[in-house]
Amino acid sequence: ASAIAVIDDARQLIATEVGLQVRDVKTGKLTLHTPIEADNPLTRSNDSRVHPCGAFWTGTMGKAEGKGAGSIYWFF
Repeated sequence: ASAIAVIDDARQLIATEVGLQVRDVKTGKLTLHTPIEADNPLTRSNDSRVHPCGAFWTGTMGKAEGKGAGSIYWFF
């Protein structure tokens, strides 16, 4: 995981290598919410930020830091 955001007292949103996952705070159980480049073994999640409006911006990058690998995504 490369980033975490609070959804509410019981859940967190985590950016992982396969996409956005919801984590149950009490049990730690992860549930895949939105796949992001899950079919691309050359990339992984990277920096993320939560906008004041609640939107979650997250990026991917090449595992080998190669040029042209990676994207930026917006989730609301």
